[in-house]
Formats: sequence, structure tokens, C-alpha cells
Amino acid sequence: MITFIYPILLRTFFIVILALIAGKLGSWLGAKKDRRLGIGACLASLGALLIVGVGLNVRRLYFEFPWSVVLMGQRKWIVLAIILPFLIRLLTGFVESAKLRQLLTVLFWICLFRTAVMPFAAPLVSLHELHQIGTVVDDDGVCLQRTPYNCGPAASVTALRVLGLQAEEGPLAISLGSSALTGTPDDVLAAGLLRSYRGQGLVVEHRYLESLPNMSDWPVWIAVIRHQPFVDHFVTVLKVGADHITLGDPAYGLRTVTRAEFEKTWRHAAILLRRTPTP
Repeated sequence: MITFIYPILLRTFFIVILALIAGKLGSWLGAKKDRRLGIGACLASLGALLIVGVGLNVRRLYFEFPWSVVLMGQRKWIVLAIILPFLIRLLTGFVESAKLRQLLTVLFWICLFRTAVMPFAAPLVSLHELHQIGTVVDDDGVCLQRTPYNCGPAASVTALRVLGLQAEEGPLAISLGSSALTGTPDDVLAAGLLRSYRGQGLVVEHRYLESLPNMSDWPVWIAVIRHQPFVDHFVTVLKVGADHITLGDPAYGLRTVTRAEFEKTWRHAAILLRRTPTP
């Protein structure tokens, strides 16, 4: 347990320090009262935020260079943990109103918590619960999620077992950093699966796809679908037919949907999986 908690705390501490340094730099520039310099720094920060925002909201761009370099995994939070504190402290230096300065100070600490603390420390929130849960696999071989936020690890258990790899929902969720606050982002899920199972011959590719992949190349894959507004859901794609698709759904078990139904909710993000022989 300690070996898992210590790196999380250390990483969170480092990101918080980085955010505070960025805020201090913003305060220093704001205190200079140089409007030309301030406007230039402000425009640069807003431009960076625009680039990040576009990459996060236009799914295709998320997988393209340079967005993939900046946004994949937890890198997006590091970028935001630098830009937002810097920008808020910079603006504070140019504000004369005491009330507005106080408001910006509150906003600074909210942004610092949201970008530098929560994304990195979130796994600690659900650690105890994930240690307690077992793995439930139904008669169809579909792993049923034991928590509302565990669809990613549960879908992964189904996919890994199809490939002959042993996996348990709780330990896998812990290794992926899943939590009630953040769930499991698909880029984190893909990277975590590769890290944990590469030595057993697992090949993982995280892609944006315009159309359904060839199941002969990828015998099983995990799809990201829309579940609710602003909430995605993971399902394991087990079979793609001419008209229907068979899914291992962590919430409902084995189900079959039409291609039209699937494509209506599919976010075109896929974690493709196959296994190669190991020595």
C-alpha cells in the first residue's frame, strides 16, 4: 500500500510546486505593471489555453501531433497547472479593485486544486474501495463493473481474458489510477494496459478511427461510447458482423446492437488489442 501511495504523493507535491512557481512568475510580471509585456504574456497564455481546449474537444485532434504530445495521459493537467496559475496571478497584478483581486485569488487556489492536486491525487480517494472489490465475470465471460466508475478496468478484464491473460478488476483499477473523481481516461487505460502486459505479449494501440477496425487484425478491442452528457463509457467489442456488433458491456453484460446504433454513440476512440507469442 505504502509503495503505491508514496509515488502519488510525491508526484502531486511536485506538480503543486510547479504550479506555485508558475503563479509566482505571473505575480512578478504583474507587479512590473508593464502593459506591453503583460498583454503579450496574457495573449500567449490564452493562445496556449485555446490550443489545449481545441485538442480536448475535437476528438480527432487529440490523436494528432502536436496535441498528442501535449495532451496524452496526465500531461494535459501539467500544462494546465502551469498556464492557469500563471495567467490568474498575472491578471491580478493589473487589477486595482481589492474585491476583484480577492476573487482572482480564490480562483487561483481553485484552479491549483483542480489542475495540480485532484488529477494526480485522485487515485487515493478510491484506493480502499478498490482493494475490497472482487471480480465478477458472468457466464458469457463479461466482467461486470463493481463500481460506477470502473467500466474501463472491467472492460479491460473482459478483453484480456479473451486473449488468455489473467486480470482482476480491483488490482487492475488500482494500477491504472482509477477513481470516483476521474474515472479512467482512455489514454491512461491504453498506456496502463501496455505497461502491465507488454511482457506477456500484449500489443496495444490507442487510435482515432473513422470506421470499425478489421477484427482479423485485432481480435478484441475496447471502444469509448457516449453514456450520458459529458460522461463516456467503455465497452469491449467482441464481434463485428455485417449488421450487428456483439459487446461485452461492463454495466449490462453481453449485448448485441446494430452497427447504426453503435456508430451513433461511438466516440471513434478505440484501444486495439492483440497478443503475440512470447519467448
